[in-house]
Amino acid sequence: IRNSGHIVLESNSLGFVPTRMTTIQLESIKSAGNAIEGMMSYDTDAKCMKIYDGITWKCFNTPSCP
Repeated sequence: IRNSGHIVLESNSLGFVPTRMTTIQLESIKSAGNAIEGMMSYDTDAKCMKIYDGITWKCFNTPSCP
């Protein structure tokens, strides 16, 4: 039981596959006003996990928030 989280994904044999989008698709979410701070998606063009920081999409390359 995780008291501090709403969703818990646990497995000893399976991986988590996040949503995958192109850079253009991610930018269209932002320009439509539908991006929310904390959103995450794998950018298939930049080949990195991106997080929306409230202003822009940033590659998440280090074990800390961008």
